[in-house]
Amino acid sequence: MVRKVENSELLTQLDERLRKLEEEVSHIKKTFLAPLERKSSKVPAASFLGFYIPSDISPDEPLPQMAFYTPILLTLLEKGGEVETKELMQGVLEKIRPYMCKADFDLYFPKGSKNGLPYWVLRVYLCKAALARRGYLSKDAPRGVWKLSPFGRLQAQALKKIAGGSGVYPKQENLLLQRKGAEKKMSKLKKASDKKTNDKKASDKKANDKKANDKKANDKKANDKKANDKKANDKKANDKKANDKKANDKKANDKKANDKKANDKKANDN
Repeated sequence: MVRKVENSELLTQLDERLRKLEEEVSHIKKTFLAPLERKSSKVPAASFLGFYIPSDISPDEPLPQMAFYTPILLTLLEKGGEVETKELMQGVLEKIRPYMCKADFDLYFPKGSKNGLPYWVLRVYLCKAALARRGYLSKDAPRGVWKLSPFGRLQAQALKKIAGGSGVYPKQENLLLQRKGAEKKMSKLKKASDKKTNDKKASDKKANDKKANDKKANDKKANDKKANDKKANDKKANDKKANDKKANDKKANDKKANDKKANDKKANDN
């Protein structure tokens, strides 16, 4: 019976995952395939734009790649449709910076490279290839230049009507603004963690210093005792030597006196 219940729960979980995958595939088709299949020159409808922030994003994780599509296209539109990478990065950062957290600025080191890139910069570079593949960017632009395609310009114009100048959907601003609160909270937690670490470091240093001082005091005490013992032993040895000399001198004098007395008696007898 227990095994049947476990199997039933597993099937339910698999059905749920399959449903989410189908929704994701459907969203991708609406976002990227439908615009390319349209032959109309009208401004694309908002229903298939799909440049959004997932609602389940954690406040302390980097923004996903899709978060940068809208700021990129709007920045290009504002700059006349063609701009160099450095200028584009500045424009994108101005739009999306209020919604970033610390993790967006952590460095990513490509394999075999010693030069790290902030995660948000890496995301923007990845967006360029993705947008070009889907027809939003012109593929004949010179190296280091971003250029809107005719279709990309229409898409950007539609996005501007929805997002305005902020570069994000108005309906998602509350979600993204939560990340600012999370960043402040993380900063506060980091400050507390740093204080705890510094306090522990100071406590450890104090304990180590005390241990070192105690060892130094014990070593001095041991050395003093050793010196005093040596001094006492030296005094004892010297005293013994002096006493032995005194005894030997007395013995020699006694012998000398006895010899003299014997000689005097012998002389008297003669």
